[in-house]
Order: sequence, then structure tokens, then C-alpha cells
Amino acid sequence: MKGKLILNICIFLSYVLMATVAQADDAVITANINGGENYSSIQETIDNAHNGNTNSQEEAAVIEVTEIGQINTSLQEGPVFLRLGAEWCSSCQSLKPIMSELAAEYGGKATIMSADIDQNPELKTYFGVKYIPDSSVIVGIEEGEYVYMQENGSVSKDRSQARIVRLKNKQAFERLLNLSLLNEKEIDQVKD
Repeated sequence: MKGKLILNICIFLSYVLMATVAQADDAVITANINGGENYSSIQETIDNAHNGNTNSQEEAAVIEVTEIGQINTSLQEGPVFLRLGAEWCSSCQSLKPIMSELAAEYGGKATIMSADIDQNPELKTYFGVKYIPDSSVIVGIEEGEYVYMQENGSVSKDRSQARIVRLKNKQAFERLLNLSLLNEKEIDQVKD
């Protein structure tokens, strides 16, 4: 009962946040798969961005991820930039405007996602997070494992070889995203 109340409060606060953010240039959508109705709005935002919808609010969406399934869904459309952090982390907070800029810049080409490891400890465990902010670009899934883009342009299933720990400048993230898009284009050419 208490859990449902907290869930409903979180959903309500998510809607209040979305309404407030809609007045600004950025949009952060908080997803809670257990809430049901929020998942469809996230999927709609992803679909609109990947289909070239020019609504800047949707293109600028940084998606708050709460479960692996959201990442898997987004990967069907292209690379996923994932930032793992926490509200109390000042470096993580400093990344928020950079992530919003990346979402606007790469809307329709890549999905920009963020996860709070305190609210989602299973993601912290799954990705082996020890220091935050911890970011990576996921470019696919092979044999049930994520494939990550490394800073040198190679891909690896070993996340420790591809993660960016601590705060980096926007250009470092852009370079990684550009490499992942180039990799995706090369894979598409091989398929054709």
C-alpha cells in the first residue's frame, strides 16, 4: 500500500515536472515502468525523435531510465548514451545541461538516457558502477551482452574499456556519439 502511494506520488511529480519543463527548452521525462502509462509516453518520445519530428521539446528529451528494457527498446533505433549518477553528485548535476544539449543535437540519431543509481540500485549493480558520473555509449547487443563504443573508435562488450568516469566536456561525449553513429552507418552498409 505504501509502495503504491509512493509510486503514485512519483508519477504525479513526474507530470508536474514535465509540465514545468515544457515551458523551458529542455525536457526530462521520468519513466516508471511499474506505473504503466509513463512507458507509452517515453516510447512515443523516442519514436517521434527517431522519425524526425521537429518538435524541439521532444528532440531535446533526456530520458530517465529505470530498467534495462528501456535501453533495449531505444537500441532498436540507434546508439544509446547512458549516464549513471545520483542527485547528490555535483558533477552529475553539472552534466545535465550538457546532456540536454546532446539530446537536442542528436535527436533522431541517438537516445540520451540518464539513471539515478540510488533510485535504481539494480542498474548500478548491472553496470558495475563504482564512481559517478559514469557514462557510456551502447551501440548494440551481441549474444545477450551490450556492445559499447570505446573512445578509440573500437567496440567492446567490456564496459570497463568503454566507460567514461567523472565529468568530461561536451566534446568528449560528442566524439563518442559521432564514432557510434559512424559505426552504425558502417554496419548498415555491410548489411546492404
